[in-house]
Amino acid sequence: MVILEMQDALCNYLGEILSDEYLLNGKRDGEVKQIKFYTQNLPMPPNVKIKTREIPLKYQDFGEADFENLFPFIIVRVDGAERSKFKNDSLFANYRVNIKLIIGIYDNSHDLQGYRDVANIIDKIIFNLERDKIINQKYLLSDGVKWALPDENYWPLFYGFMDLILETGYPQEKLKAAWI
Repeated sequence: MVILEMQDALCNYLGEILSDEYLLNGKRDGEVKQIKFYTQNLPMPPNVKIKTREIPLKYQDFGEADFENLFPFIIVRVDGAERSKFKNDSLFANYRVNIKLIIGIYDNSHDLQGYRDVANIIDKIIFNLERDKIINQKYLLSDGVKWALPDENYWPLFYGFMDLILETGYPQEKLKAAWI
């Protein structure tokens, strides 16, 4: 499927451009970890004790070991897509896929500087996306990149959010073959 292939390609691309990023995880005691990449959602940590069947889970449902295992991370979430109709002279249908990147850092030091790691990651992603424009020779960055840091303080968790649109063409013959 076009959209899931795009999601996986973006995860791989981010893994390549951020492969040299090692972030302090938890206290700033020198332990560093590479960024983990997830599609759509964080996995359920094995240590989470769910008292009710209420989802989404709350911060209190997690222990420090869960944070250390899950963080730092980037979630590549498909937020929606739009497929244009075929035009008479076109062999391709265009997909415009809205992607959200959710960046999470766990830093329980009292200097509250985890946001700086998030901002550095955002900056590196933007630089590379705008330089390369095309991912996996198929997916084109469209309409630039929007990003935000939350106004709220979620210490010891720090987040950043990015919105981007990727476009791709899909051959008409493949679509017709899939429908037959």
